This record gives sequence, C-alpha cells and structure tokens, in this order.
Amino acid sequence: MAWITKHSRPITEAAKPEHLRKALGAISVTLAGKTAAENTTRRKRMILNNAFMYAIERNHVDANPLKHVDWQAPPTDDEIDFRYVPNPQLAKVLLTAVRAQGARGERLEAFFGCIYYAAMRPGEIAALKNTDCVLPEDEDEWGELILAENHPEVASGWTDDGTPYDERGLKRRARKTTRPVPIPPTLVRLLKEHKKKYGVAPDGRLFPRPRAAESARPSTARSGRKRASKHSHRRTPRHPSRKSRTHSVTRASPSGSRQKSNPQK
Repeated sequence: MAWITKHSRPITEAAKPEHLRKALGAISVTLAGKTAAENTTRRKRMILNNAFMYAIERNHVDANPLKHVDWQAPPTDDEIDFRYVPNPQLAKVLLTAVRAQGARGERLEAFFGCIYYAAMRPGEIAALKNTDCVLPEDEDEWGELILAENHPEVASGWTDDGTPYDERGLKRRARKTTRPVPIPPTLVRLLKEHKKKYGVAPDGRLFPRPRAAESARPSTARSGRKRASKHSHRRTPRHPSRKSRTHSVTRASPSGSRQKSNPQK
C-alpha cells in the first residue's frame, strides 16, 4: 500500500483532463505497447469510471470527470477472420480427435460438441442439466437447450462452500433469466449417446466428473483442446535433417555402461 500511495496521484489531480487523457491512453494499450482489444479497453475504462463514482460517494470530487473528456478508444482490428473459424468438416475432425484421447476424450466429445454446435461457454456446459435439454425422438430433427446457469471455474478459496466453481446466472443477464438455444441434429445425437453411455448425475447434470460429483471444469476443456489441436494439426519440422544431425545419441560402451555423445554437425 505504501508503494501504491507513493506512485499514485491524489484523486483531485487525477481528475484533471491532462491526467485523464494519459490514463485513458494507458488503458488502451498492452504492456508490450500494442493496441489492446476493444473489450479490454472497455473493461478497464469501466473500472476507472467506478473509481470516480466511488470518489463522488466519498465526497472527494463533485462530478465524474470522465464525462467531460472527449476521448475515444483507438480503432482495433478485432474483426473475426473466418478463414480460421472451424467449418463443419474441421469441427468433425476435431471432435473425432477428442474422442480418440481414450476414455476421458470419449466422455468429453459431447462437451466439445456443445461448444461448437451451441456456442456455449464451458461454464454453461458444466451446469447443463437433463431438464434443460429438449431432444426430439427423431434424431434428424432440431432440438433445443434452455440455458439457465453458469458454473465458471474459480479458486476454491473464493467460494462459500469450497467448491472449485461458482454457481451463477448467465453472463450479462439477470440472475434467473434463461436463454433458449436451438441445436442441430448432430448435437442431438451426441447428447443422446452421452446420456445413454454415462447417464445423469444425481443433481441432474450431464457432465459430472468420473470420480466426483463435480462437473467437468473449463480446465479440462483447455486440456482437451490442446490435445485435439495437436492430434488434428501435426506440424512437420522445418529442418528435419538438421534435427536428426544435432540430437543426442546414447550408446553402450565396451564396459557395459551407457555413454551419451553428440554427433558432429
């Protein structure tokens, strides 16, 4: 706190336009000096705004100075490049790669299917219950998911009951608001196969952990993404001959011990 106090301006000084412009310029770039993403700049400006609103509440300033500064965030190139968005064929390959990871991958195939076919957040999938799913008998028809909860991963020390996730409503929505999501026949089949093979947890969720009553966490999703990416996009070394010339060779010595040597380049 002493360091922060020493290197911070008094709130009345920080509220001056010349200092506000410097602050707004700082939140619009990364530590590397590059233009920050639009969401990052918006989030940091909201935090700065909240700080001034608290200063008003504490009678340190009379009005929010941000409203009197004509400033706009630098334009960004956050447009999606659809050349890198998985198409249905690539998505099928990725899901096959997830399933190929063994028992754990087979359990998570429908999990990743929800990410692609229903555009769900990992925390929303972790909270998905059997009663949230409208799956038609005819697997060639579209179904529907009624999303109502979100279980984002957090450190267990920050939750009331010590669980590694927090029970929340949908992001940017009222606590009890639901969101209907139509799902294609492909995902209908994946969810039906998942329910048939793994059943439903006692609390009704579709994706419980195999060894606990907790749901599959986003960290599990990250691990699966890395494995699937590695499986579906195997890169060839740029200089295979150079790699073969420089790697270490272990050989047996006449005395029976093993020696390690490096071939000449």
